[in-house]
Amino acid sequence: MTAGRIDAHIHLYDGGRPQGLPWPPAESPLPRTVLVEHWRQQARRYAVEAAVVVEASHWPADNDWLLDQADQHLDILGVIGNLSPHSPLFASELDRLIHRRRWKGVRWRHDLVPMQASDPAVVCAALQLAERNLLLEVNGPSWMTYEVAALAEAVPELRIVIDHAGLPGDPQRLQPDWFGAITAVARHPSVAIKLSGLQEQTDRSSECFGEAPREPSYYQVVLEHCWSCFGAERLMFASNWPASEAGGSYGDALALVESFFQKRGSKAEERYFRTNVQSIYGLNPGRMGS
Repeated sequence: MTAGRIDAHIHLYDGGRPQGLPWPPAESPLPRTVLVEHWRQQARRYAVEAAVVVEASHWPADNDWLLDQADQHLDILGVIGNLSPHSPLFASELDRLIHRRRWKGVRWRHDLVPMQASDPAVVCAALQLAERNLLLEVNGPSWMTYEVAALAEAVPELRIVIDHAGLPGDPQRLQPDWFGAITAVARHPSVAIKLSGLQEQTDRSSECFGEAPREPSYYQVVLEHCWSCFGAERLMFASNWPASEAGGSYGDALALVESFFQKRGSKAEERYFRTNVQSIYGLNPGRMGS
């Protein structure tokens, strides 16, 4: 087992705040409050010692809330926030937040940012991120992955991370454009990918909360294609916890990728669970601790 693992994708939120939450919705079976101590209870069992927090809120003020959580906990190594490229405050907010040491970049979600690489606002925002050595994270289906490939061509100096394996869907009936989209985007060396969210994309998890298939072989086609396209250097461990509970436990999410990488040798396993996350996000592993 690789020591000092880093989880590249967790969410934190506090449903006890007076303003409530934009996510998860009230009817969701996911917990209403998820803080660092709750994540630690899950992660420490599996030698996961640090994490990157990714926004689960489109409220700009929650960028600061996440950074405040990171400031209080040494094992939160980085924060990916939310800023729309169409906001007139995009550049000024980048300049304000970049002074927070854990601020690593922004995420654009397909439900919030209708991302088109031909959109001047998108290209301008991408250049502004690259100029500040910040990262762009994207979460969307295959049409968005193709747009990411075009953006990586236009702004090759920008580091880009694809969330949730590019949303392939259930591995037994993959989205039709997924293979081509992943192949296209992986041609750009500035793009990396997280093998997260696999269980919660299955048909079974939609039917029965927390009951996604547990067998690693069920996800093999997705893992193999991402491995063949991105190689050992551009794949990262990411749990998507607590959203991952829609598919199963924290341990379930880890187990389905753990066996895949153990078969590829200790160097590949070390890269996947630790060193790739450090290099892609520009993390300081010396900050790990409680």
